[in-house]
Amino acid sequence: TVTGCTGVPQWFKMTVAGPVPVGQGPIFDAFPQTSTCYMVVCCDPLYPACCDTDTVCITVKPHPVLTWPMQYQTLCNNGGPITLNPADIYVIVNNVPIPVTQTGGTGFFSGTGVSGNIFTPPGIGTWTICYNYTAPNGCTATICNTINVQFCCDTTFQINAGNDTSICEGQF
Repeated sequence: TVTGCTGVPQWFKMTVAGPVPVGQGPIFDAFPQTSTCYMVVCCDPLYPACCDTDTVCITVKPHPVLTWPMQYQTLCNNGGPITLNPADIYVIVNNVPIPVTQTGGTGFFSGTGVSGNIFTPPGIGTWTICYNYTAPNGCTATICNTINVQFCCDTTFQINAGNDTSICEGQF
């Protein structure tokens, strides 16, 4: 947004070939795919030879690309919590997967049954767990995975039929 201009601001994209007109008016919305500088020129309508210029640059930071190749084994509903490890999640840096724990970024797990890095099965079903990552450049990304929870018999449930005994034939 241009301020202090009494005329109609003219916007130009700065290229190696020189300025290229891209718009006019006090507001210019730019969404470049690569880092780009724009120049605005404003001339006084009463004195067209009196002009001023300013430049604004937009730096496009790379968006983090995450992968979470781990597939979790099916859990039992009574099996207790598991630890979620952020080192199992990777950010692609120069086409190489690097664990997010080694990139200098920050992140956290979220989802039903998640507290910190611990997932406690909240019931039977398929549960979505997400990792929310902020790269060192401030850009963010989220990736999700699923954990299946199934019903399993209670392993602490034991029955007892009593002690073995002997009887004489014909006696009850």
